[in-house]
Amino acid sequence: MTMTRREKEAVRKRFEATETLPEARKRQCQQCGRPNPYWEHAGLCPECRRRRRPLNLSPAQLDQARRDLAHRDFLNRERAEALAKSARGAYIIGQALTLAIKHLETEEPRRREVSNIADMKLMRDHLFPLFHWAEEASEEYRDRLNELSETLRDSERLPPLPTDPR
Repeated sequence: MTMTRREKEAVRKRFEATETLPEARKRQCQQCGRPNPYWEHAGLCPECRRRRRPLNLSPAQLDQARRDLAHRDFLNRERAEALAKSARGAYIIGQALTLAIKHLETEEPRRREVSNIADMKLMRDHLFPLFHWAEEASEEYRDRLNELSETLRDSERLPPLPTDPR
């Protein structure tokens, strides 16, 4: 339910008339200082929320906040680059490439992006092969286990070997 401008003005006037000074200060907009009957919404009046004005900071505070954000971004970028250059990062990128290739190959032929798949396979095979190698090894291991289990099942069907009479 939305309020008309007239209803909002009436609420604001009632608000200003009924609030004591300390309560009114609590219910002022944190940015512009106007009385704010909608103080539950992060302490901002509807107009300031709509404008999304930055907090009233001095130029020095704004510069410091920008430097802090830039430094944080720089540190995160450094961490991401270090991870990508590590064996774990190579494994993760290889995993992403392998799973993306599998997903793209399941697309219907007219939507399949063949050149992207080929480029991803090239990158996976020559730059980030760790996950692919691990996956191939686990598939080979599974195949051998299946062969062994089939052999065991078949051997149970054969007559037992004669025991040594000694």
